[in-house]
Amino acid sequence: MEECYRWRRDDRKAASSSSVSIDAWDLDRLRAVCADLNVKLRREVEAKQQLQRLRARDKERFKEEFGQFEARLIRANETLEKNRQIVEASLVEKDKIIEQLQQQVDRKQHTIECLKQDPRLLYSSRHRQRQAQDPSFDHLDGDRNDDPNANIHELERQISKLYGELNEARQVQQAQNDQIEGMKAASAKLVASLKKMKFKVKEAANTAENHMVHDMTRKCMRLEAEKATIETTLQTTQAKLVECKAVVKDLTERLTTATERIVALEGDVSARIAAEGAMEKQWRRQQHYIQDLEIDFKTIGRVDVNNPEMEHAQRTLASKTEKLMKLEKRLQRYERDIAGLRETQGDGVVVLDPQRKALSLVDLDYVLAQTHKIEAKADAMSRMVQVYEAGGHPPADLHELLLRLDDHQGLETCDRIASEQEGKQRILMSLMQSQAILDDVAHHLAQAFARFLGFKCNME
Repeated sequence: MEECYRWRRDDRKAASSSSVSIDAWDLDRLRAVCADLNVKLRREVEAKQQLQRLRARDKERFKEEFGQFEARLIRANETLEKNRQIVEASLVEKDKIIEQLQQQVDRKQHTIECLKQDPRLLYSSRHRQRQAQDPSFDHLDGDRNDDPNANIHELERQISKLYGELNEARQVQQAQNDQIEGMKAASAKLVASLKKMKFKVKEAANTAENHMVHDMTRKCMRLEAEKATIETTLQTTQAKLVECKAVVKDLTERLTTATERIVALEGDVSARIAAEGAMEKQWRRQQHYIQDLEIDFKTIGRVDVNNPEMEHAQRTLASKTEKLMKLEKRLQRYERDIAGLRETQGDGVVVLDPQRKALSLVDLDYVLAQTHKIEAKADAMSRMVQVYEAGGHPPADLHELLLRLDDHQGLETCDRIASEQEGKQRILMSLMQSQAILDDVAHHLAQAFARFLGFKCNME
């Protein structure tokens, strides 16, 4: 029984060990297969990269060969055109020479015909026939016909000379005809080669590479047009940006000047307040003086008038009364100045001399309207630059806004300024917002210019 159990345990151990060994063998085989697949994949990737390099090299070689072929074709066309022009010029020249020689031959032929019809030549021919028939006739008529025979011999000599020149002209004409035939044959060969080259050019134009070149040419032309549009837009935007910066600078300078004037006016107001305090103190002293004079006047009414001391007191009273009237006039003038100063302090407008004039609330409203106009225009330019940068066209409302901003009226503020401090604060906030928008526009323009430079370098 124990042996049976032992045998079963041994069988289970063998089965478990065999299953473990089988699993290990499968794992090793899978690893080997994975390694083979990795090697094959690496080889495929290397082969693909090699094919890409070969394709790029073949493409570059084809471009070079196609460029050389185009250059040779252009040179051949230029040479053929020059040779054709030379042949045509030589043909025209030879035709003129042939025409001149033909005219000379015609003139000489006409001269020969005229000489043949001359009666003196007819007599000379009959005379030679008689001499051939009867030699004694020549001896009898020799003395009589010496002069006509000399003329006839001279004419015959000229005729023979003309015949010689005619033969020479015919030989020259024949040589020129041969030369013209040779030139015509050469011209025919050139025309045949030209047709062959045109056929080759047509075949080259119908190839896929030529279509690819045409596509690239069209793309380059489209990119050039887009580049020109971008350059125009960039120049316009830069011009508007420069204009806006100039306006902002002008307004900043005006604001600085206004701030300086406000500081100076605050100093003047402080001086006026101090002067007002001094005037009030002087006015109080004058009031006390007036009260003393009234008391003296009441006391004088109870005194005897005929007394010399009374006369002296009356004179003193008259002089003091005159001084009092002067002081009252000065006091009225001071009161008017103080009232005007208080009114200017209450209304927020300080009136100074014409050389140093303060900004009123109306001026601050106008400056604030201009700053809002600059801010709106800068915002519209920023939106337009972002739309152009995204590759689209700006909407119509941006153009309408820019046209409305360019009007003489401009933009009006939503509400009026209540005080100088509020006006200065609102103007400063609007200028800071405009500066931030203009900085953003400058950043977008710098990025667009950098992309344009990169695109231009890639095209070159």
